[in-house]
Amino acid sequence: SLFVAMAQDINSPGNKKGSLKDRFAGGEKDPEFLINIMKLNANSDYEFAKKASERYFQNKKKTEELSKDEIGFLLYFVKSSEDINYPVFASRKAEIIKFLPEETYNEFDAQLKLGKIVEQSIDDKNKKINDDYFMKAAEPLVGKEAAVKKLNQTKLSYYEQNSNFPEYEKAALDYYKNSDAFDPNELLRAAWIFADHVKTPSSLKKATEWAEKSVMRSETSENTYILAKLYHLTGNKEMAKNYAEMSKNMAVQGNKDSQLADELLKQIK
Repeated sequence: SLFVAMAQDINSPGNKKGSLKDRFAGGEKDPEFLINIMKLNANSDYEFAKKASERYFQNKKKTEELSKDEIGFLLYFVKSSEDINYPVFASRKAEIIKFLPEETYNEFDAQLKLGKIVEQSIDDKNKKINDDYFMKAAEPLVGKEAAVKKLNQTKLSYYEQNSNFPEYEKAALDYYKNSDAFDPNELLRAAWIFADHVKTPSSLKKATEWAEKSVMRSETSENTYILAKLYHLTGNKEMAKNYAEMSKNMAVQGNKDSQLADELLKQIK
């Protein structure tokens, strides 16, 4: 592809200017060079690509209109209203809304401001999220419903990362209250975490409902195992055995490892 050819050209030994990182560290400002870094590293080295996007837009003349591609880069690499490129995003609204609806721009802006509030509401010393601080700052910005949603999403990822499962449990029960509104795969992920880390019987019953939604959509060796484990934990021995056997058979048929299902079947007996 064109990108690969450009990359090989830039990284080829005959290219005396050195590798992308070296040239970047040397202060290279050439727009094509910076675009190249963004394209080549957007997925593999996001932080490096983000730095290139920042240098790119800091050197873009105020008088030059942004192209559709440039707006794409700008939006892709700006994550919070604290970011270096946020003022570019804010000051060039008129240009950006030629390519996307103003409503979308405003929603995106609110998310960027929420990004900053999220960072500020994390109490790293106590590994907790300050709900009150978050709501006071976020609610005037996006309204109560959107603020609560963002708060719960933040808590789920933060508490899972920090293995704080009692807090994860509370946040998940709150967030997935109306479970019909969620994708079964997302519910299954929460159900698995409950199966591994949660002891409250009523919470495990809820997780069983989440896993059932996934299994009802389509059975896999993974979701039938999770459901079997939850039935086992909630004392439904017969269903646990049925689904553990189903999981084992599906794993064997698909040449997958059936060890988890085997262990569970031993426990159920």
